[in-house]
Amino acid sequence: MIPSRADPIPFQRKRVIVPLFAKVILPLMVTISLLLGFSAYIIYIDSSQRLSRELDERLMRVAELAANRADLENLEQISSPLDYRESPYQTVQEQLTVARTAAGLAWVGIYYQENGYFYYWVDTDITPTGYPFFNPTQAHYDTYQDGEIRHVAYTDEFGSYYGFIAPVRMTNQAGDEQIVGVLEASVTAEARQLVERKTLNRVAVLLIFGSIAALALSGLLMY
Repeated sequence: MIPSRADPIPFQRKRVIVPLFAKVILPLMVTISLLLGFSAYIIYIDSSQRLSRELDERLMRVAELAANRADLENLEQISSPLDYRESPYQTVQEQLTVARTAAGLAWVGIYYQENGYFYYWVDTDITPTGYPFFNPTQAHYDTYQDGEIRHVAYTDEFGSYYGFIAPVRMTNQAGDEQIVGVLEASVTAEARQLVERKTLNRVAVLLIFGSIAALALSGLLMY
């Protein structure tokens, strides 16, 4: 029988076929990517903080030990720019150089203060005694006043540095202990940033290999 216009046409429901990639593989890849990204972020933060703590501990330990073990008898005899030729300067300078080399630092030196200004006393680079330290931070002044160990970050005509400072104490003729200088142990700002870059490189390797593994797993599931 031929259907007339009055007869309803039966509704035929079309079945939508979702490709396997969109149904399974794509959500899986997104999930793995999110997990990898979150894991990499956690690893980066944790590693950066740990390496920064290790650097701070190393700098603080060197500054404190070098300040406490400074050859005060020879240090007292150094007062002229030409004293670098003499034995007292060379003895103290060698002592500081050993500390710098052992800890892998960029610079170790001692400042003294006169009339409210800081000057180089003895350092690993043999800067002339009495050469002005043009960029002292508030931490330098505070440590000279209260004897507390502090971290410093500054830029001067020689570069940008990050380090720790400790007081150099000396007992005067009356038997009273007084602060006569500030010892600084530091690394360059570039060296500190390199620590963060190394951490970032490790995280990048994790992301690359994780992405490759995710793609390989996706390929296995498709076949």
